[in-house]
Amino acid sequence: GSPGHHRGRRAALESARLAPPGRLSVTNDLDNALSGGLAGQPGIALIAGTGSNCLGRNERGDSFMCGGWGWLLDDEGSATGLALAALRAAVRSADRRFQDTALLNASLAFFGLNEANEILAALYTGDLPVDKIASFAPVVTRLANEGDAQALAVLDAGAGALAQLVATTARELGFPDQAPSVVLLGGSARSGAPYQPKIEAAIRASLPRVRIVDPVYEPHWGSAFNVLQQAGLPLPSGLRWTRS
Repeated sequence: GSPGHHRGRRAALESARLAPPGRLSVTNDLDNALSGGLAGQPGIALIAGTGSNCLGRNERGDSFMCGGWGWLLDDEGSATGLALAALRAAVRSADRRFQDTALLNASLAFFGLNEANEILAALYTGDLPVDKIASFAPVVTRLANEGDAQALAVLDAGAGALAQLVATTARELGFPDQAPSVVLLGGSARSGAPYQPKIEAAIRASLPRVRIVDPVYEPHWGSAFNVLQQAGLPLPSGLRWTRS
């Protein structure tokens, strides 16, 4: 959330006397995902689930967040972003601006609509909440896998948008030789073929020396890393944490 949200939550926690004033930290949950995914090491976490966001931390401890502006302003490459892009392609196909695409009939069937004009009404009257829109993304992926040109274009554009988040974060944090470790998180980023390989290829096109790695730990382990770091305590050398 915003800095104002962080201040409000920190004040509430301090009033409950969970820790001395000034010793509590409230951050975006991606901070824990980054620390868990890379076991507390420097690098970048790209998350693409229902929404999309990216956070990096360099050797100096500097952090930079890119994305995370929500579905109305951003979220490209996420499930919501893919679904909305597919719906745009569908309606533009309906009025002949785009070539024919299976996305049109698939979207009507998926959302229980009869004609393209009903998409307009459903979106703007709130009959299609964000989570329902996002649930259309697997259909887009399936149609891309079956060779639909517009569905493939949606995945390509989504992968490019996610790669831009990573490349911008790497640039702003000045990673040596532009070779950060990048961990992919979220159901869309880790969806397998055909979308995940497109994401990884787009990232490598922007950062040829990047190291794309699997997450080491889940986000709740990352919160433990962050607590130790904030307290100035190293991870005990003899401690081995295993995945839950």
